[in-house]
Amino acid sequence: MSTTSKTVFRRLVFWLTLEIVLNLVGLDNLADYSEFIAAQTGRNWPERSMSCSLSLDSLQSV
Repeated sequence: MSTTSKTVFRRLVFWLTLEIVLNLVGLDNLADYSEFIAAQTGRNWPERSMSCSLSLDSLQSV
């Protein structure tokens, strides 16, 4: 096996082991959720925070 394939194999085994352990402990869902949040708040987080603050301002004025 070449060095590159050994590295890929090691990373794959590490990832698979980590997934199994986290799933047994119950933290896999937490990791998946954090990845989901990171994907959702990628580039447009300033726009979202601005719209959130605008909605909060409108709620406070009521």
